[in-house]
Parts: sequence; structure tokens; C-alpha cells
Amino acid sequence: IGVYNNYSQIGAEPGGSFTGADFSIAPDNEPPDSAITSITDGATIPGLQAIAGLAGDNIGVNGLEAAMEDAATGLWWNAQEGQWVTSTTGPLFGDARAVLQGPPNDLNWTLRADAGDGALANLASNLVTGGNYKIYIRAR
Repeated sequence: IGVYNNYSQIGAEPGGSFTGADFSIAPDNEPPDSAITSITDGATIPGLQAIAGLAGDNIGVNGLEAAMEDAATGLWWNAQEGQWVTSTTGPLFGDARAVLQGPPNDLNWTLRADAGDGALANLASNLVTGGNYKIYIRAR
């Protein structure tokens, strides 16, 4: 259903039990949204750190996922394999390892120059100067 992070502390003796707690769960039917705001279509950028944007959600954004497509070949970056691969299911999303700033329901994000072990890991050394790429971002 989703991630819930509202907690209530209940005191109990070691080995004791607790009963009779009434609670309800309301589904979160609003998906989070995200947008790239730092670049426009066709922009030339010096590196991934130039890509930034906004993300929001009525409950809160837990993270950002990214996928990169080579526009010329239609191949997708697979960070686990460290190479461009075909995908019959569309974007190969994974954790973007982005820098997130602000409250979780309305935050700013920036991709890191070094994506570490995230979805864009080792990508920079596999981009061709003058190449055309599409980046897909989604909040979760």
C-alpha cells in the first residue's frame, strides 16, 4: 500500500502485552510528482550535477528514482551491469541517490556528480560527448 512513518510510543513492562488500541489506515491515493527545472529539452550540460528539480506529495517524498535512455539507440543505462541494455518494459528506474532538501511534502532535489551505487552509477564515463540522452525522474 505504501510507506507509513507515523509512530505512537506505548509504554509496556518487559514481557508485558498491550491490547485494545484502536486505529485506522487511510490509503494514499495521490502519487507523488516530480519535475526537472534546471534544464530544458535539448540542453547541453557539463554533468549530472546540473540536473535538479522539485518533488512533492501530500504525505511526503521518500526518495527519487532515475532512468537514462540513449536517445540515438533506445538503450537504457543499467547501473548493475555497467552498460547500455535493451528493455522491453521501459525505463530501468533505480534510486537516483539525489540530494534532497526541504520538507518531505515539497522538496528540491539535485543529482550528484558521482551517483555512487545508485541508478546512474558509472554513467558519466559511458556518456559520449555530443550524444543525446533522455533522463526520466520520478518521486516515490
